[in-house]
Amino acid sequence: MTNVEPPKKSFGTTGHSAKKSRLDPFAEHLLEVVKGHELDEY
Repeated sequence: MTNVEPPKKSFGTTGHSAKKSRLDPFAEHLLEVVKGHELDEY
């Protein structure tokens, strides 16, 4: 989760709608990958 924290926070503060429209698939993919890694670890 720490890998996705900084960019998510910075983009969220600048513009929620902009981040949602342009980084939705990318962010979701990253979250899924991180979640998959976490699940794989535990």
